[in-house]
Amino acid sequence: MEPTPCDIVLDIGGEGRHAEAWNVNRCRTQTLGRHAGEPIPRLIVARADALPFADNCVKSLIVERTPLTRAAARELSRVIQPEGQIVLRHVPLADRDRHEPTLAILGGKAQQRTTKIYGQPVLETKIQFSENVPPPQLPSTEASP
Repeated sequence: MEPTPCDIVLDIGGEGRHAEAWNVNRCRTQTLGRHAGEPIPRLIVARADALPFADNCVKSLIVERTPLTRAAARELSRVIQPEGQIVLRHVPLADRDRHEPTLAILGGKAQQRTTKIYGQPVLETKIQFSENVPPPQLPSTEASP
């Protein structure tokens, strides 16, 4: 069944860990876990910096192991619904918060925690938007944050 507009969950860089999500990935096969080498389910071949979706049509975004460029942040901001949620998950860096530049661009209310995925530590930042404060529309630029 195809997702309906304004009711889409996307996993950018996803490989099928979230059953409800459509997986946006450049690769066609899984690279992690016990299903490595198998086709990625519910796959949409695309990149975070060029999402093939209409404005404000995604209710929830998960971004894992995907570069957080300014262009990607612009696309996340463009497709997320005014009351949507974005979850960023990346391996933490020892010397800085890798989500801070993206969070500064996106705004919203954020909560952070460290968790584990496949036994590896992961920094998770959940960003919640409200209809009163929609995600910002960013100017077009290709520079990294």
